[in-house]
Amino acid sequence: MLKESGQLRVLAFLYEAKGMLPLALQVWQTLSEGSIHIQGKGKLSGRRIQDDKPLNQVDPQILQLTAAKEASRLLEFSSDGDLVLTHLKWVKLVK
Repeated sequence: MLKESGQLRVLAFLYEAKGMLPLALQVWQTLSEGSIHIQGKGKLSGRRIQDDKPLNQVDPQILQLTAAKEASRLLEFSSDGDLVLTHLKWVKLVK
């Protein structure tokens, strides 16, 4: 339901504010992976990320970069090595 309503980005920031880093990172990963679906199949046409633009009108690379940057920012301060390694795998794949 959150995917369709476009509130994933807001959810990631809320998780971060509540100190729920693993959940925030999962949301950013979902957004990053979702941008791949926009390129290939157009599956995310109803979601929005910012400026009230539907996700299918935003450059998928920008969506991936935004998600990777936010995840990288969060990972900088994490002391959980397993969490960092898990999320660095997908962050490093973003070009």
